Amino acid sequence: MTNVSHHIQRLSALVMTVVLGACTLPYVPSAPTVKADRQELMEVFSAGYRNITEKYIEEVSAGSIALNGLGGFSSIDPALKIDLQDDLITLTYAGDEITSMKAPEPDNIIGWAEMTSDMTSAATLCRSRRSQQKPRAP
Repeated sequence: MTNVSHHIQRLSALVMTVVLGACTLPYVPSAPTVKADRQELMEVFSAGYRNITEKYIEEVSAGSIALNGLGGFSSIDPALKIDLQDDLITLTYAGDEITSMKAPEPDNIIGWAEMTSDMTSAATLCRSRRSQQKPRAP
C-alpha cells in the first residue's frame, strides 16, 4: 500500500467516523430536517472528495475514496458492512440488507457524495432503530 493510499484510507475513515458518530442520536428528525442534513452531508463529502482528488500527487478517484470511507462503518459498528459487487453497493447490518445503490462512475464526485450521504443516513437510521429495539436491563 502506498503512503498516499494509507493517508486516503485514514482520512476517509476519519470523515466517516465523525459524520456517522455525530448522527447517531436516538432522535429521528422531521422530513425537512432530513433533507437539509442530506444536502449538508453531500456538500461536505463533495468538497472532501474534490479536494483530495485535486491535491494528491497520485491520481485517485472519488469512488476509491468513498469506498474506503464507507468501509470504515465497520470500525464504528462491526455489524455494518459495505459490499461492492459489479456496480452495486450494498449496506448490510448483521447480515440483513439495509439498502443497495448503483455505484456512480469512479470520477463522479457529486454522484459519490450523494451515494455516501444516503448510505451514511441509512446506516445512522438503522443503528438508531436497532439501539431502540434492544431490551433494557432491569
